[in-house]
Amino acid sequence: ITDLACLRGLRVIARASSMRFKGGTKEPVEVAGELNVRYVLDGSVRRAGPSLRLTARLIDCSDGSTVWSDKLGGTVEDVFAMQERLSRTIVDALRVTLSPREDARLRSRPIDDVKAYEYYLQARQLMYTFTIPSLDRAAALLEAARARAGESISLLTAIGGVHLSYVETGQADLLAHLQAADECADRIAAIDPDSFGHRMLRGWIAWKRGHIREAIASLSRAHDIEPNNSDAAMFLSLTHLYAGQDDKAREFAHLALQLDPLTPLFQCMPGDRKSTHLNSSHVSESRM
Repeated sequence: ITDLACLRGLRVIARASSMRFKGGTKEPVEVAGELNVRYVLDGSVRRAGPSLRLTARLIDCSDGSTVWSDKLGGTVEDVFAMQERLSRTIVDALRVTLSPREDARLRSRPIDDVKAYEYYLQARQLMYTFTIPSLDRAAALLEAARARAGESISLLTAIGGVHLSYVETGQADLLAHLQAADECADRIAAIDPDSFGHRMLRGWIAWKRGHIREAIASLSRAHDIEPNNSDAAMFLSLTHLYAGQDDKAREFAHLALQLDPLTPLFQCMPGDRKSTHLNSSHVSESRM
């Protein structure tokens, strides 16, 4: 999902919605209907000690045919190579043309150390609960990952996201966590100022500080880099709403719902945009 979501030639459903079908009994055609997609990738990953075995098939749900299927074997240390091979096979099967940046993205490794990458994935899942104990655990996992693998854009983005998630709970020191998120964004900028992580963090921070124009500019660039990121679409809907730009807010609310159709928050967003008419006078010119 992470690899394919960066490709402009595909619309990829977010993990929060697609993983609802994990371990279920619904046929791929039913899943495709609920998610409003044509293709479904399914399969399994089996792990026994260091050994890893992956089976996958790509199904065209317009007629139920199998476009491609494969089995991959290796060790846990091979997981990134297996992931890239799987992503590129899907790209070839769907005849998607990659830009140079997209091609480089598929080659890149978000975190080189596999154990650190596991910590990162566990932390990212905990972040979605927006509870203080879960965020505490996520922060600890990310620090453990950083101790093993050093700093990377993925880790710094996640750490900054944890600090901003503390702010979202309404139970934490607003200024301290905003400052910590700012420091993460500064470190990302030193690595790649035009990365998705940097643009996304800057936009989220600007929104929390009420700097709406700055937030829209940064989040718009984040959306350009990762057009399938539902969080970027959600924040763009919110910031356009605060700017009094209802049409743009509605556009991004519908996009967020297309990308993540089964998450309750995104299901509510189009209705919020219809019922809420935010006058531009509610936002001071200095904040705009």
